[in-house]
Amino acid sequence: MDISVLEDAQRFVVDRHEILRTRYVEVDGVPSQVVDPPGHADFDVVEVEPGDLEAWLEQEADRSFDLASDPMWRCRVVPIEPDSHILLDVVHHIAADGWSIPQMRMEVGAYYNAAKEGRTPDLEPAIQYRDVARARLHDEVAADLEYWRSALEDAPETITLPAD
Repeated sequence: MDISVLEDAQRFVVDRHEILRTRYVEVDGVPSQVVDPPGHADFDVVEVEPGDLEAWLEQEADRSFDLASDPMWRCRVVPIEPDSHILLDVVHHIAADGWSIPQMRMEVGAYYNAAKEGRTPDLEPAIQYRDVARARLHDEVAADLEYWRSALEDAPETITLPAD
């Protein structure tokens, strides 16, 4: 495994997806999102004694995220032997779910394989979470509007209310 190419692959995926570069801060008491610029990935190669490996993996997997400052995806590579490594990916659920994690892994693999062959990966443009959220909101508003149009279809156009 070429660790530097793997690190580049993680950075490539983080750069492609704003949600992986998003932090959640409080501004004047209001929760806000801050999308960090591309170019950084939380990737480390960590030496762990064989007898400590299981405890270290559990501890690292259980380590919490500070949503205001931490990257939402941590990658740790533990060399076991010259040609054997353990890769630990920890992603906060605010940034990824059961559908998106396999997608992230596919993109890491696509980048890694393409880079090893001296080419760029052939991937569709990334769909940003904000665009998905905006579309869902639009769909919900449209559904709500349709519901109320239907519910009020037979209602009178004006109602006379008694004055005080």
